[in-house]
Amino acid sequence: MARWICYLVGIVFATGCSSSTPPEVTVATIAEPAGPSRVELSDAVFRLEPPDMVRFEVKYRFVEGRPTRNYLCELSFPGTENLGKKPMEAWELKDSGTIKGAIIMQSMDLPIKAFAIKLKEAESPQSGYNSISNLLKGEVLVDPSTQVGSDLTPSTKTP
Repeated sequence: MARWICYLVGIVFATGCSSSTPPEVTVATIAEPAGPSRVELSDAVFRLEPPDMVRFEVKYRFVEGRPTRNYLCELSFPGTENLGKKPMEAWELKDSGTIKGAIIMQSMDLPIKAFAIKLKEAESPQSGYNSISNLLKGEVLVDPSTQVGSDLTPSTKTP
């Protein structure tokens, strides 16, 4: 038995040492986009859920580049002081999909009727975000049965 082990070890060393060129190593790299990405936002739906929450969904599609950095959805509600932000990392996004979230309104003094949303990108959050999408605007959907003393009316989703 020991003779067979010595024989096999000898073959391994003989064939391994006789090769004068090292084995070829292939390294796969993923190229970073040359410039900032460009994203198209569409089909947003914003719903007011009393007393003070807005749930949202918006479809997105990378038309240039792909998700490789840090991202920030910025939400505003024209006519009010309410703002919202949804930070995301590259692994949370695909080339296209739907961004979903919910935010608590800071103030309900003025009726929430409309929204505006855009997507921003940054190498790192500390370096600052740059806008990479269209500004999408529309009406906030409201269930009239849950409204008390408000002039909000139901609306349909807008692009």
